[in-house]
Amino acid sequence: MSAEPTPAPARELVRGADRYQRRLLDFCRTAIEPDPSAFLRVELKRVEDRTVGVIHVGHPREWFYFRGKDKNLRFYIRQGASVKELMGPDADRFKASTKRA
Repeated sequence: MSAEPTPAPARELVRGADRYQRRLLDFCRTAIEPDPSAFLRVELKRVEDRTVGVIHVGHPREWFYFRGKDKNLRFYIRQGASVKELMGPDADRFKASTKRA
């Protein structure tokens, strides 16, 4: 007996993919301000019998903020393989020195 996962039939994958994409974009709309959904495209790919979600992000001209559980907006940047929150003057300097699309 094999321990490998069995691929889902194509129609189940499509139904699940649509629901997954809707839930992901709904989360982004409520957790990020302003609404980033116009700059996001979700693509599902099969990799070694598993479905992987790939999120393509466009190049907006504005900055986006994450709404935490406390409802406060927070500014995060990506540094290499890590994520860092910037606040106050550090966030101001980063925005001033970083060109947008």
